[in-house]
Amino acid sequence: MFLILSRLADVQKRFLPLMFSLLFGLHPIATESVCWLSGRTDLFSGFFILLSTYLLLRYRERNGLFFLLGSLVCIAVSYLAKEVALGYLVGWLLLLLLNEAESISSDADYSKMLRAAAATGFVAAVLLVVSYSLWVTSALLALFLVWLCLIDRRMIVRCVLLVVAVAFGATVMYLTRKMVFASGSGQISATITLIQADSNYTIQTFLGAIAFYLKKFIFPFPLNFAIREISPYYNIAGVATAPFILLFMLRGTLATTFFITGICLILPALPLSLGAIAWTSYAERYVYIASAFFIISLGCYFVTSSRLHQVVIPVCCFIVLVFAASTVHRSYIWSSNLSLFEDTVKKAPNFRFIRNNYLIALRDAGRYKEAEKQYRLAQKLPSVQYVSDLDLNYANLLAITGRYSEADRLYAKVFEKSGESNLYLDFLRQMHATALGKERVFWGNRLLEISERTIAMTKDYAKYYQMGKVALDIGERSAARKYFVAGCSFIPSNDPQSHFACRLADSLQ
Repeated sequence: MFLILSRLADVQKRFLPLMFSLLFGLHPIATESVCWLSGRTDLFSGFFILLSTYLLLRYRERNGLFFLLGSLVCIAVSYLAKEVALGYLVGWLLLLLLNEAESISSDADYSKMLRAAAATGFVAAVLLVVSYSLWVTSALLALFLVWLCLIDRRMIVRCVLLVVAVAFGATVMYLTRKMVFASGSGQISATITLIQADSNYTIQTFLGAIAFYLKKFIFPFPLNFAIREISPYYNIAGVATAPFILLFMLRGTLATTFFITGICLILPALPLSLGAIAWTSYAERYVYIASAFFIISLGCYFVTSSRLHQVVIPVCCFIVLVFAASTVHRSYIWSSNLSLFEDTVKKAPNFRFIRNNYLIALRDAGRYKEAEKQYRLAQKLPSVQYVSDLDLNYANLLAITGRYSEADRLYAKVFEKSGESNLYLDFLRQMHATALGKERVFWGNRLLEISERTIAMTKDYAKYYQMGKVALDIGERSAARKYFVAGCSFIPSNDPQSHFACRLADSLQ
């Protein structure tokens, strides 16, 4: 970012690129991408997207084919890290085709358009509140767009370019995920179904998400790891913001083009706001790469403007200091699962998934009473369908604290409801291995019972050999021979356990 802004700044203003680069690096919105392992894709993709932008600017300066090819290669590499690069492709094309000599040159004309955009946004927001239908509002925005196209025919080209690029990006993303991530293709299909079912709700949600992420960039607080839903007022703010986004597409300066590029980088995250793909509908890291271009947009305006230069430096320094303090504090929260989930539970108290993870962190820290409290609180939260993770983790907590009978009953409940038996069998094996006398016989019989029911559901015949050994251990020779015979018959012959089962079955005859 420093190199990008330095190429646009005068020699006397080289301090500003440094300040804006620090603003990006210390922005609290970057904490999630930097501190979370899953955020490494944001860092890799963001690096190559910024490198691509730098090479594209060099191409615009020298018209060297090497820089253009390098920029395209960086886009391809960034896409391999994260699909958000498809959103950048739209901004890349706008930057490539940008001709500032053809931009709106008259400040008076631009001020007039800004007032028109503000009036359109206000009326559109009022119409949305009154009718709760986006169709009337969309008609008004369409009229504003037509007005912009009549003023400047380039707007038509940019709109067509945007639609084609978004359609291309969405198609490539869907096909790539369907081929590579087979387990997630159903979630994408469910999202497409939601979009088709209620386009009015979908567009409102998408506009609301854009407004939310713009707010997160300007004022990132409160910082939250689990953002499941946002205020419906953001839908109104999104509608009010739409005319300005359309106007910036027409403006045709580096500053506005970089801003539109940031908006395009948010677009791939919009389908996630419908809640059918990711575990959380919104996330701070979704705006991480976009924030770089928002800051570059601001930097372009100030480093190329002679006005407000003396005001920008102290204001920027103050914001950097505030953001730095917040980022340090947030990084400390991210330093352990315990502090992270403790903070998240406070900000998203009705999220069962987060309470379950907080339970795990408390259990691992040896704070068993607090972990049990989280289980009780999570149990009271509504759930559309039964999810076994919470009960399984609490059953493990019961086993750790020596309440084996309660753990057995809870594991059995999970098994009856969901058919999940792996953790239950591990628990029973451990109990059988460590118990003595009658308790060893009891846990051995429980292990055999659950193993038989598991085989009936999963056809995992390899368990027969282990069951025969357990039956021998508790003195059930006839049952042991039955299991060994079954293992000899059903376990594949190339499995060593099949050979051992046959030999033991013969020896017990």
